[in-house]
Amino acid sequence: MNWKAYNELAWTDKFFVDMESYEDEVMIYIKSIKNIISVATPTMLHLGCGAGGHDYHFKKHFKVTGVDVSPGMLDMAKKTNTDVAYVLGDMRSINLNVKFDAVVIPDSIAYMSTLEDLKQTLKNATSHLKTGGVLLVVAHTKEEFSENNFVYTGSKDNIHITLFENNHIISDSTYEATMIYLIRKGADISIHHETHTLGLFPYEQWLSIFKECQLKVEEINTDHLYDDYLLEEGEYKLKVFIGTLMR
Repeated sequence: MNWKAYNELAWTDKFFVDMESYEDEVMIYIKSIKNIISVATPTMLHLGCGAGGHDYHFKKHFKVTGVDVSPGMLDMAKKTNTDVAYVLGDMRSINLNVKFDAVVIPDSIAYMSTLEDLKQTLKNATSHLKTGGVLLVVAHTKEEFSENNFVYTGSKDNIHITLFENNHIISDSTYEATMIYLIRKGADISIHHETHTLGLFPYEQWLSIFKECQLKVEEINTDHLYDDYLLEEGEYKLKVFIGTLMR
């Protein structure tokens, strides 16, 4: 999982979105969690935390611990959120020996490209929950997934970056996200590309795993989050699964 996009090119993340732009999205998750738990100072484990954009807002409402498998993204997150505890680790297997009021995976569950990886991750996430705690996962379902193209751009300090992303289904349970970076530094141009394989699972399979984890699940749709970046007439449908641990 040594992806160039999340290590050598992690610094480009700040060119595409600023921290404030995450607020509307994150508030959907915060309100969903707080509808279920009413702890005075709730704790949160953020698996696959990336560069810390979500945590910039989560930390205003929760005591946050972030976990990511990519050192480059963790370095970015630590600079953005000096008051958040960050740990290098794999969401499938990390064991912090701590129970949290909420565990969230808002942006990275698709990197579980096999059913076994998905089960390991959701079971491991649930093992870090207190009874009555909330697991929130943002995911595609196979039935609603569409092949799409996206473009992200940004400029600062005489640097301009354009990122093209193409999503293409390659099997019954996986799709590829191919990313092409065009980076201009003054008169110099560099081009980088990388293809990631991601998982794609049916709705009923998601529900079955949540049931195995003893989670009572509600869901909402967030189909608008990537509208500003979609090309052509694409749709990018996402479900927010909100599971309460019942055992």
